[in-house]
Amino acid sequence: VVMGVDTLEQLKQNKKLLSMPSLPISINEKILEIPQLPDRLLNPSKWWVGMNVKQQFDLTGKISVVTGASGHLGVAISEALIESGSMVYAVGRNRKGLEKLSERFSQSVKINLIDISSEKSVKDCFEKIEKETGKIDILVNNASNLPVGNLQNISDNEWKLGMDSTINGVFRCTKQVIPIMEKNDGGSIINISSIYGEVSPDPKIYGTSGQ
Repeated sequence: VVMGVDTLEQLKQNKKLLSMPSLPISINEKILEIPQLPDRLLNPSKWWVGMNVKQQFDLTGKISVVTGASGHLGVAISEALIESGSMVYAVGRNRKGLEKLSERFSQSVKINLIDISSEKSVKDCFEKIEKETGKIDILVNNASNLPVGNLQNISDNEWKLGMDSTINGVFRCTKQVIPIMEKNDGGSIINISSIYGEVSPDPKIYGTSGQ
């Protein structure tokens, strides 16, 4: 636990407020030699409340790729990136859904079709984006295509497609984007998962998300 304090008395008061049996806090006067933390870290609520996404996370000039961009999460993620100032490449299999997103944000969105279960499709898509922009700063692995039904009713091919369109798709996209990011001093790769990776899933809750 790191706290910004001006005096040893303040530190003692903080110890009294925060000490718990599972979180022992020791007082060392040498901590007073640490410079005072910036106010935005000591009082985050004062800085963040009322700020829009771009004020918090300015991504102006950044190129983002969102897979499964026409689905429920994909649209929301794309909107947040756009609000932050990023140019978004919305990619997926649902052309109609992608075009709807493009119509809403014509100046900030470009669309490309991609099938993350196909190595060639992934390669062609990322090469096209790199050719147009020269870089990719952010990749959001969001796409998925899950088989619906009870385990005993899912066919072997449906199971393979589910794996190909989730875990294997993340592998393909990440593999393709890393060399592009390395040419431009790095980037960010964000993998979207679900609480249903931790507990027994019920595929029916996803419905037809259009991803």
